[in-house]
Order: sequence, then structure tokens, then C-alpha cells
Amino acid sequence: MYKYRKSIRLALLAVLLVNVAIICGYWWNSSYVYLTSGTLALQLIAVGRILGLLGVLAALQQFVIIGRIPLLEQAFGQDRLSRLHRITGYVTFIFISLHSIFIVNGNALLTGKTVPSQYWFMITTYEDINKAVIALISLYLLVGSSIWIVRKRLKYEWWHLIHLLTYVFIIFAFGHQIELGTTLGSFTLFKLYWLVLYTVTLGAFGFFRFLLPIYRFSTHRFTVSEVVKESRNVVSIYISGTNMDSYSWKSGQFGVFTFLQKGIPIQPHPFTISYAPLNRKQIRISVKNVGDYTKELQN
Repeated sequence: MYKYRKSIRLALLAVLLVNVAIICGYWWNSSYVYLTSGTLALQLIAVGRILGLLGVLAALQQFVIIGRIPLLEQAFGQDRLSRLHRITGYVTFIFISLHSIFIVNGNALLTGKTVPSQYWFMITTYEDINKAVIALISLYLLVGSSIWIVRKRLKYEWWHLIHLLTYVFIIFAFGHQIELGTTLGSFTLFKLYWLVLYTVTLGAFGFFRFLLPIYRFSTHRFTVSEVVKESRNVVSIYISGTNMDSYSWKSGQFGVFTFLQKGIPIQPHPFTISYAPLNRKQIRISVKNVGDYTKELQN
């Protein structure tokens, strides 16, 4: 697998570029009249449309990046995916924010209203604009919490909870685009493509992020069998289960573990598998006390 990393990365980049080309092609067909009209208001609206479409594409890409898809993790590595996740998050924020600004300012020029008045008019007049408002507020909270945790002012648990707003954003953004999206409304084939894009992306995310771990747990019935204190702030946790010989893993690999224990937050955390016994009946991870969650695991 590792010798094919470069080929996989190029193939995934090609898939992304094909999607961008499809989106830009349909947008151009529905908006070129606005762009060539010579009217600033219409040009702003046209640019706002493509920013919204590409912003949601970037948001869907986030689900792929954090979906724990094995092919993607093997091709890029978790550290690189984490950096890409952060960068793509800011791209999403910038594009969606500019989408809102361009659309509202363009419509304000057309109607002769002030920008605040135009915002208020659209919110109170267009029924489905409220979905866009909810999506935008969710996005602002997401980015704000990410900046906050970088400055170490927000607990990881709260940051993790706030990140559930990602689902709120993507659902309400979809509803807004289906109801009011001009490009989607102009072409039935493009609307079908957009539905397939959402279905495939969120389907892969749901399968690898939730269904596959649940299947593995139901198959192997993982249990903490032993906890050994290695030093003052390090413990080794031994995990056993059924049919462990059929469970594929390697020493040095990292896994994402969730411990279902009273008093410990139900959160996934990455830890490295710290040994490879010959009988392969147990998995061992060694955890150092470096924060609130790992402190709980010491006990």
C-alpha cells in the first residue's frame, strides 16, 4: 500500500478537480448572463453563487478527511489529514462568508436598500433563507471554537461537542441550496449530481466513522482486561475480546479508541498500539497523563 501512496493522492486530487470542474461548468451555464451583463449587482450575485457551491464542496471534503477512511489515512497519514482538515475548514468559512456578503450586497444594489435592511428583508421574506442563517451561525461557532481551543481557553470536551454543529451546517446548507439554489434549480441533472455527491460523501463517512466500529465491537466484544501502571504518569491498558486472531493490526499502528466506562467522556481518542505479542490475543496501548481525558484513563 505504501508504495502506491503517490498514485492514490493523485487519483484523489483528480476526483476533487473533476468535481470542481463539474460545479464550475454548471454555474457558468446558469450565471454567465449575470457575469456579462455589465451590472455590478448581477455580477456580485453570480460570484456569490459559485462561492456558495465551492464552499459546500469544501465542507463535504471535511467529512471525507475526518471520516477515518482507511485508503485516505494510508495515503496521507493522520498528521497530514489533520493539517488538511484545519486548512479546509478555513477555506469553507471564507467561501461561505463571502457567499453571504456577495449575495446580500448584490441584492441590496438591485433593490436600493441598505445592506442591513437587505439582510433583514431576505430573512423575513424568503422562507428557506432561515436554513442559510442557521448554517452560517453554525459555521461561525465552529471556527470560533477552533480558534479558542488553539489559545487553550476551551476544553477539548466542549470543542468536540461544538463540532457536532458540522452536521447542522451541512444539513441546513443542503436544504437552503435545494430550495433557493439557482444553479441547482436550473438543471435537473446538476441537482441529481448534487444529491449523489451528498449521499456518497455522507454515506462513506457514516459507514467508516460509525457503522464499521459498531460492527467490529459487536464481532470482537472488546473489553479492558488489565491496566498496568508503568510509571508515575503512564499506564498500559490491555484490551482483549473474541475472535482476536481475525482482527488485523500491527504494533506501532495507531487506533481510535472509545472507552465505555462510567465517569469517562464517550469520546474517540487516538492511541498507538505499543506491542505485538505472538498469541495476538490482546492489544496493548500505553497512555501518558497529558490532559483531562488521559488523566481519567490512569484509573
